[in-house]
Amino acid sequence: MASESRGSTQVLCCTVGGFCFGALVAGLNAVSAAHPALVVLSQVLGVGWSWAGLGILVGALARRRPAVAAVGTLLPAVVGYYLVDLRNGVYTHHDRDHPVYDIDPTQAPVVTSWDGLIGDTTFWGAAALLLGLVLGPVGAWTTRSGRSGLLCRLVVPVGAAVEIFVLRLPFELQLQPRPVVVATMAAVGSIGLVVAAVLCLHHARLEPGCRRSPPSTRQDGSPVVPLH
Repeated sequence: MASESRGSTQVLCCTVGGFCFGALVAGLNAVSAAHPALVVLSQVLGVGWSWAGLGILVGALARRRPAVAAVGTLLPAVVGYYLVDLRNGVYTHHDRDHPVYDIDPTQAPVVTSWDGLIGDTTFWGAAALLLGLVLGPVGAWTTRSGRSGLLCRLVVPVGAAVEIFVLRLPFELQLQPRPVVVATMAAVGSIGLVVAAVLCLHHARLEPGCRRSPPSTRQDGSPVVPLH
């Protein structure tokens, strides 16, 4: 009975938390132009590595079935994101097929692009399903002490650095660079590299082969006799 109650609580937390995360990201994207701080938050939360990090975090915190928990979080996040986008008018536009549009587009009736909304939600919902099945177990393995645990812990910082320096930052620089966006990207990517390096160094110091062996002689030159 207690295990069923904990399972229901986990499902509720994943669903509500995921939906709120997606709604928050979409809301930040809509109002980010109002203040530089909102631009920073949007660039941190509204990118691929942070969504992957959400799935990994949920997998690490889940008491059981980390894959199901990650999927149960990412899917509501996708739904919440696109519902807020719909509310903010991302999928509404003036009807280009209306005769008045060629004369004055602002006088044409406003229509909702349901095909675009359903298509985007379906695509990213499928991505959340597939990636959640992987990210959840990755999160559960982050607590392991071996190399497999280290690799799982490196997914988010290395993924952030690769996404920033390989994909997003070069694309931003090709257009009209926005100073706040460029600075945020550079900072996030650099922090990802630093975190990855710290994790690797910490793991190397804990490896059995990297630990210092006890000295064989004392400072006065007498041998150290091991205790049995």
